[in-house]
Amino acid sequence: QGPEGWLESNTVGEGSVPIADGSSEIRFEGLPYGEYAISVYHDRNDNGKLDTGMFRIPKEPLGTSNDAKIRFGPPKYEDAVFFLEQPELNIHIPVRKLFER
Repeated sequence: QGPEGWLESNTVGEGSVPIADGSSEIRFEGLPYGEYAISVYHDRNDNGKLDTGMFRIPKEPLGTSNDAKIRFGPPKYEDAVFFLEQPELNIHIPVRKLFER
């Protein structure tokens, strides 16, 4: 899709899944081949949004494809981008509280 708005409105898919034994899995089917970036978070209080504090710093654990680093602002699309070039692709995304890396 591209870097503009990749963490906001420029989404191809979204979903919510339960966590079991410290992990979860979500599937997106029918995506066309191309470049993508993924952002996930653990909604600890189940309010349907990523809670933030002062300066919009996330309070809940989050992660991005390629484990893109969050430094002085949101992760860069270029650091999180990957290419879907086959019918199935499994991606592991570590989810951590900010500054626990």
